[in-house]
Amino acid sequence: VKSLALAASAPLIRLGLRWRKLAHAAIGRAQLADIKNQGPGCRITGPVTLVRPDRITLGHHVRINPGCYLQARGGLTIGDYTHLAQNVAIFSANHDIAADTLPYGHAFIEKPVHIGRCVWIGMNVNIAPGVTIGDGAIIGLGTTVAKDVPPMAIVVGPAARQVGERDPEHYERLAAEGKY
Repeated sequence: VKSLALAASAPLIRLGLRWRKLAHAAIGRAQLADIKNQGPGCRITGPVTLVRPDRITLGHHVRINPGCYLQARGGLTIGDYTHLAQNVAIFSANHDIAADTLPYGHAFIEKPVHIGRCVWIGMNVNIAPGVTIGDGAIIGLGTTVAKDVPPMAIVVGPAARQVGERDPEHYERLAAEGKY
């Protein structure tokens, strides 16, 4: 009896998932429209939080997945063909801890974040103000990036420890062939 009920509800579950996907796509398109400075082919695939979308610049074919938090008070530039997985948090400003109030001042210290071309940023990554991530870098799942990442570097973990790098010749060949 239980399996019959599950079988009968399967079409409704599929329908609900289809509607959810359509709703996420519509929300993503609406939020993408708030980012005026963007190249062609950019996509936001579901609900995200955009703080100061007027200070965000997206290159060509940037993909931003659901749950991302992009705080661009200090400016945020994301290069061509870069992908942000779910729940990536990027901050380009922080509270002033040297102010005359505790625990921090009411003003923000703004530091732009620059993310290069063909960067892959994994799920649940946090990026601090003022960071530059070089072209072709890979930022592993759950990494906190508080310092610059060189081009082609692969970094992981809470301290963004570099564990390797991409093969530059392979990368350049794929880029030259337009394989994005």
